[in-house]
Amino acid sequence: MDFGADVKFIRQISALKNDFNFIGIGLGGQIQSLDTNPQNQLRPSDINGDPSAVLNWDNFFPFLLGRYSQVFSNFNYDKTGTAFPNGTGKKRDFNYNEFEFYAQDSWRARSDLTVTYGLRYLLHTVPYEINGFESVPSINKDAYFSARLAAAAQGVSGFGAVPLVSYNLGGAANSARGYYNPDHADFGPRLGLAYNPAFRGGLLGSILGERKTTIRLGGAMLHDRIGGGASFGLDQNTFLFDSSANNAFGVAGDPVASLRRTRGLTDSTPICRHFRRRPIQNRLQHPIWILVAPPSGRHNWVVFRRSSNLTATPRIPMPSFSTLAFSGSFQGICCWKRLT
Repeated sequence: MDFGADVKFIRQISALKNDFNFIGIGLGGQIQSLDTNPQNQLRPSDINGDPSAVLNWDNFFPFLLGRYSQVFSNFNYDKTGTAFPNGTGKKRDFNYNEFEFYAQDSWRARSDLTVTYGLRYLLHTVPYEINGFESVPSINKDAYFSARLAAAAQGVSGFGAVPLVSYNLGGAANSARGYYNPDHADFGPRLGLAYNPAFRGGLLGSILGERKTTIRLGGAMLHDRIGGGASFGLDQNTFLFDSSANNAFGVAGDPVASLRRTRGLTDSTPICRHFRRRPIQNRLQHPIWILVAPPSGRHNWVVFRRSSNLTATPRIPMPSFSTLAFSGSFQGICCWKRLT
């Protein structure tokens, strides 16, 4: 009998800097074209009859002037809801462990048949951020969509038909529940057969030979390791530690004023390039209430595969001392198992 164990203590450290001001230049913000009344005074008069020329002019003229159309800003926050300075970045340090134990044995049922059987047990802990930068929703996916289906069956729509979802600090570092509950019943059995026939004559003897062909048949249940992907994916939209805002410049419906409207400029001032930095500081408190579907919940799904294979390896005599062998195999379908 063979037996053993695999133990992994994993730390997944990442750093991403995306908390900057992304500036739009040219057309955009509060104006989407340079149409003005009573005449299109921002365009040369000889292009008004050419839609393609109008489109190109409207896009390039504000751009060449250096007009700032909007500022899109990303923000990161600490656990109290205070925004970090722009450019601080988002640093994450996830921790999770993987324990796997296995045993395998072989039994020679007959002189030409060997049975191999084994069992693997997996215990994977739930990833958590060791500094407490982890948020979890108040309602899981199953309850959320069940409520939506019930409301749809009753013909109820609108904001009142969707359950409110709150996000709170979670994980072991915050002494709170994690992304999901671990599964303690991940057993992966496997079974294999090796058949080495001994045909001395007849059709099978001419094809398979005497102890010259081995036919193997096997199957196993295999579990995927989701810790690394789950910790990265669930941290992309936390609703507590990240946010964004868009500050659109200009006067809606008034391209002339929009091209002139910059700090220190008046209607008599020539249109020119000028930009005033407008910091946007949003502050989020937890729990924050939103009307969207949660990306995770108390239940999660882990992928496991039922794998099977069939291999035949006949040895075909060649004119010289060499032999020729061939084999084939097939795999089963993927399945999903919910973590409770």
